[in-house]
Amino acid sequence: MSATINQIELQDFIARGLREDIGNGDHTFGLYSIGCKSKAILKVKDVGVLAGVEVAKQILLTVDPNAIVNILIQDGTPVHVGDIAFEVEANTHALLKAERLLLNTMQRMTGIATLSNQYFFEVEDLPVTILDTRKTTPNIRFLEKWAVRLGGCNTIELVFTIDL
Repeated sequence: MSATINQIELQDFIARGLREDIGNGDHTFGLYSIGCKSKAILKVKDVGVLAGVEVAKQILLTVDPNAIVNILIQDGTPVHVGDIAFEVEANTHALLKAERLLLNTMQRMTGIATLSNQYFFEVEDLPVTILDTRKTTPNIRFLEKWAVRLGGCNTIELVFTIDL
């Protein structure tokens, strides 16, 4: 199942997330040479619906435009323990910069997509539509709503106007 995401919001999220997470720098950088490259995989640790792979790719390309990201499992795909979602080869410092933002974002989105998919499955034979709620986290609402869609449910966007 595919869903689109606003690239401007995504780039803003990545910039803010990296700035918040890295701050004045990652102190583990000193352990590795500046030009060092590393390979990493993202291994699934639980059953669910994968979400955030495209976000992860953008995070990795933001910290290292020369990173090679090989996506093996697409967003919205059911996954099992031990599955490899993607492989990456990138500058070691870049991988360390990206790691926490990437993992935290994917874990949150995958949890939302998985729960949404469970609700979707429970009512698939009934004449109902499951909608999300406005009870989302500020600044990452767009990611949470995307994860709901990846899980098979629908999102609602309410537009309010106030006449003064």
